[in-house]
This record gives sequence, C-alpha cells and structure tokens, in this order.
Amino acid sequence: MTELTDQMLYLVQANAAAKLADLSNRYVHAQPSEREAIQAAIQFERWLVESCEDCLL
Repeated sequence: MTELTDQMLYLVQANAAAKLADLSNRYVHAQPSEREAIQAAIQFERWLVESCEDCLL
C-alpha cells in the first residue's frame, strides 16, 4: 500500500481505539436500557480496529 493509505489506516485505527476505550468506560456506568446499544458500538469499533490491523499487515 502507499504511505498515504497506511497513514489513513493508522488514523482510522487510532480513532476507533479511542472510541472503543470511551465506550468501554461508558458501558460500566450505563443504565441497563443503554447497554445493548453501547455493546453494538463496542463490537463495531473493535471490528474496525482489527480490520485496520489486518490491512496494515
């Protein structure tokens, strides 16, 4: 891949990892009614981080 593509993937990965950390923290303090939506967002951000890692290999 090109250097620019790698930089974009690193940026997307870093943003997703930051969101994942924030969502994980929010989940601990969330009301039961909000937890399902937060879990779905956590799964998506985790998938995004892992997908970026796969592309950068």
